[in-house]
Amino acid sequence: MNIEIVSLNKECNESWNRFCVESNNAWFCHTTDFIDFQLNLRPTLDSKSMSFMVKEGRCILCICIIFLEKHELNNQIFYEFSFGGDYCPSPAFKNGLTESRKEEILKFVFSQIDEKAREHDVKRVSFRIHPLCHNFLESGTPPYNYLMKHGFFDNSINTQIINISLSDEELRRSIRKGHKYDINRGRKTYEIAIFDHSNIDRNTFDNYRLLHHKAAGRITRPLITFDIMFNWIKQDSAFLVGLLYNQTFIAFSLFIKFKDGAYYGSAADDPDVQVDVPIAHIIQWKAIEWLKNNKIKYYEIGWQQFGNQFYDFPSYKDKSISFFKRGFGGLTVPLFRGEKFYDENYLNIILNMRIAKLLNKES
Repeated sequence: MNIEIVSLNKECNESWNRFCVESNNAWFCHTTDFIDFQLNLRPTLDSKSMSFMVKEGRCILCICIIFLEKHELNNQIFYEFSFGGDYCPSPAFKNGLTESRKEEILKFVFSQIDEKAREHDVKRVSFRIHPLCHNFLESGTPPYNYLMKHGFFDNSINTQIINISLSDEELRRSIRKGHKYDINRGRKTYEIAIFDHSNIDRNTFDNYRLLHHKAAGRITRPLITFDIMFNWIKQDSAFLVGLLYNQTFIAFSLFIKFKDGAYYGSAADDPDVQVDVPIAHIIQWKAIEWLKNNKIKYYEIGWQQFGNQFYDFPSYKDKSISFFKRGFGGLTVPLFRGEKFYDENYLNIILNMRIAKLLNKES
């Protein structure tokens, strides 16, 4: 292949983001806006982007996002290729490539990652395949975890996606009976305000930020990450749903949107305010109505965790949240993930930790 590797830098941000808009393999998590957020999310990881694009002449064939990050286990520091401590978005391709061509490029991309891993003493690399990408939802063929073809262990879970292009009647029919009851109660009890690029202001956003800190009992992440999120709203990549009770904001939820998909980002409510009517139901439903009115087709409401897996250990709260999200209907689909180890000792440490958790014997 007559191709070259070009590292992501500020000079190529525009072409990178244009590629993300055009590629059926890319979503918001691939853009430099989200990359900047992840770079600032957890300072203890000392994240350094080693993301790159594969080019043939002036044509971008593929983009790949990896961060070199420090992870501490058993009082030791290990380096991984991760993404704010989480899974890196899977590589995204130029539209129109044949399957054999994509496979050829993938082999090249993963060989480059392997080489960088050896150079930086990386112990593990993790990727996930984003289900809001067009090639996942609308390719016409069932998706699968192609990472397994390239030396990755499968550690997939599931997520819930609602097709909000359905009729209002179909959407309402798919909602759990108890959720309908709480949505109706919420309409009578609360006022909902939605803030997007047309009406967001710093004071409103700071109300959300301060409530986020209050709900957590502390500042959980650097303030610059909130500045970045505010800019997402201003550039029409996110919106904020605020819930008022007695003319005071007591809860906010932030939703990300990109192309024809949306993702439930974060939420915060005032721990000092005790109310009898649930707040999350009406917030979610108003967000769905807004998304539908703004021509968004798919809404990923969130992970579905049903019980312990060898690599995933949801708490009772996690499982309850999954049950709550399923109450809005939609389909439970695979969230394909994979991890590849470069060091047997590190693999042994991780496996032993997981076995201990599985047997409820973790220290």
